[in-house]
Amino acid sequence: MGNSIQRPVARFEDFAVHLETGEVWKAGKCLKLQDQPFKLAVLLERPGEVVTREELRQRIWPEKSFGDFDHAINLAITKLRATLGDSAGVPHLIETLPRRGYRFIAPLKEETDPSPPTGHPAWTVGKKLWLIVGTLAFILLSAVALIRIFPTSRKQPPTPGEIVPLVSMPGRQGSPALSPDGSRVAFAYGGAPHPGIYVALIDGDKPLQLTDNDHDDYPIWSPDGRQIAFARFSPTTEKVCM
Repeated sequence: MGNSIQRPVARFEDFAVHLETGEVWKAGKCLKLQDQPFKLAVLLERPGEVVTREELRQRIWPEKSFGDFDHAINLAITKLRATLGDSAGVPHLIETLPRRGYRFIAPLKEETDPSPPTGHPAWTVGKKLWLIVGTLAFILLSAVALIRIFPTSRKQPPTPGEIVPLVSMPGRQGSPALSPDGSRVAFAYGGAPHPGIYVALIDGDKPLQLTDNDHDDYPIWSPDGRQIAFARFSPTTEKVCM
């Protein structure tokens, strides 16, 4: 009995078996283990020792008698092996000694192992909490990065009914005409130096002056967007120019 253990948790491979509560954890996940197979934790209490079939009967069914006890104990061991992923033919956890009993053969981890018990409830909750915190931090950093890459425009949209000039030029701007492809606008400019017909890119800052007459107005684009017609007014004549 020198190898008997009195620890509340027996750990081996990636399992943690809580002998007092009846919980079996594997890699942080709680396994479903039926009551009778779990009572075979006596194998973990005496690792490396042979636990006879009679001892198992007394631990599992102390107050019951069975007409076919061998079948009952074999079924209990089979269920336990299925839960732990062990094999009767090539055992790595529970060894069968014919007509004698069973022995737990996997090495147990020492209590001094610095790693936290696998699947301990508090440890599992802590991992989930850190996972949530990490996810929220990632989302926040991603949002900040997107704002820096695609900054929002600081220009306030015009209020309904507000007259907005086509370009930032003093004077009078009127008769706008949009090009067929929608990329440029032609307009008449006057009431300031350098009057005439101008063309500007949509949202562009530097318009191109086409004419220099203060009486030019009403520009119109050709269907292919390559020419502009306009009207030229004077006190005595009126004509259309291309």
